[in-house]
Amino acid sequence: MQSQIEISVLESGIPPGIHRPELEAAESMLDFLVRHYAGQWANFAERMKEVLNLSESESKRLAARDPAMLSRSSVQEQVTQFANSRLPCHWRTLKYLADLRSRQENVLMGPVVAQVLVLREQNPNGDQSVEHLMTQMGAEIIGVKCGSGRELDFRLVLDKVRCRYLWIVPGGSRFMPTMVRMQLGNILAQFERNAKVALYFDRAYSYVYRVSALRLAADRVSGPLTQEAIHRVLEQMDMLNFQGSDPEHPLCELERIYGGTYPFPKPPHKGIFARLFDR
Repeated sequence: MQSQIEISVLESGIPPGIHRPELEAAESMLDFLVRHYAGQWANFAERMKEVLNLSESESKRLAARDPAMLSRSSVQEQVTQFANSRLPCHWRTLKYLADLRSRQENVLMGPVVAQVLVLREQNPNGDQSVEHLMTQMGAEIIGVKCGSGRELDFRLVLDKVRCRYLWIVPGGSRFMPTMVRMQLGNILAQFERNAKVALYFDRAYSYVYRVSALRLAADRVSGPLTQEAIHRVLEQMDMLNFQGSDPEHPLCELERIYGGTYPFPKPPHKGIFARLFDR
């Protein structure tokens, strides 16, 4: 029986151009979410009948956002989770990754997400509450100094990566765990068939790298190991790269209401990146 392929995940920074909700006059954050996710809010209120043992009338009051219902502590906790799952925040991405990992235990085929890494600036006040929450969700924290540059330096993470492949997932993004598991399986199969394949791009925000290729690039680059520097070295080494064939189904997505490009993503880089994938 063929063993499953293990993959590491790096939850990176929130991409440039992604922003918090733009609220209308006198609109709350929940009002904004209900306006854009009306059907999901209705389903949420219905589901709370079982989760919180609400009566039919209480569920309807929740659906109507009755302040008395929203003020209940048990309801507040559930509403907070509803909101965080639909806002472009790091919690959302880590929750999806945690769901992906929990579901893979009973699945025999497909890759195994064996490691989730998060770069996190150290809080100058020493507050570790966010790091504690991330650790509870299965993430390994890589601390960086406050005020560090926003461009990812892969040297910060390479020594921590345990698997042969590294999936870069932008913070704030979402995905369907079942679908992305199948997609990753197909992607890694192409890596496994050809040792010269070094990089996959989903035509939106997400990348998969062969870690040995990243380490070869690190040996050839002086200074920060940025993505552009990596791609330049991979091109010089004549490594192979490929991209998603269906731009409407990237590995992960960021909604247009937050500045995302889904469902018609365009390559976020020019120059060396374009040469890699257009040749």
